[in-house]
Amino acid sequence: MAPPRRYCGTVASAVPKGCVTAEAAVPHGKVDWVMADARKNQGRDGASQGRLTWAARVGVLAAAAAMLLVAPGCRMAEKASVADRLVNPSPDVRRQVNEELIQMGPRAVPVLERDIRATGNPEVRREALLALGRVGSSGLESVAPATRALARILLRKPDPQTKVLTIAALRFVGPRAIPELADMIAHIEIQPTAREASPVVELAAVMLEIDRRTTIQYLIGMLSLPEYSKYQANIIEYLRLMTKQDLGYRPNASAEEKRKAVEAWQQWWLREGSIEGVR
Repeated sequence: MAPPRRYCGTVASAVPKGCVTAEAAVPHGKVDWVMADARKNQGRDGASQGRLTWAARVGVLAAAAAMLLVAPGCRMAEKASVADRLVNPSPDVRRQVNEELIQMGPRAVPVLERDIRATGNPEVRREALLALGRVGSSGLESVAPATRALARILLRKPDPQTKVLTIAALRFVGPRAIPELADMIAHIEIQPTAREASPVVELAAVMLEIDRRTTIQYLIGMLSLPEYSKYQANIIEYLRLMTKQDLGYRPNASAEEKRKAVEAWQQWWLREGSIEGVR
């Protein structure tokens, strides 16, 4: 016998783990009672051979779905956001929602990002940001979306508390976040007049905090990739800020001069990359 489908709020929509089945939605065996009553009222159609017609089945499931509106595990019944559940007084609820988010993987990222934007509760925002970091560290498929979501939050110039929490969440993701962050900053030109207060410069500093060696090595590696050729000037500028080195690259130089400057960075890394101060 096939296991019963799960229903939540609507007759035909399957729901995630945690919702009760249609049979369990109506207590005290009333599903059987409703089905028996439906059979009695559907007529004596010989073709049906005692089975419910489609219309009768829909009626039964609609009744069960209506009862599900008050079922504890049903998503339709839960008015609280995912982020709100993260600060639920019950440790069991908090543990369950964190487990669900990890299982969702990359699909959890837009849910958390939405709740972070929508909430005005600092505690809710805190737990959602940290949960986003945990999701990002939970598996390879979650690294890119979680890293980019956190970087977007940081680039929007958040309040000081949100900024600190976002950086902490990026640290959860760890060195695996570096390629995504490097790709993001490579596409953003540093404005000379706002260098100190620039969010993208702060993001570059976070990369160094996470893993200085990997950050510099990855950026230098990007200089020789064709897809980043038009972003070389941006990448070089970040490298100058990070290493305090200036190896001659100029945006208005000839192609040959640029090639030599890129080679100079690569040679510098071969010489200096293993030195303790670069790590």
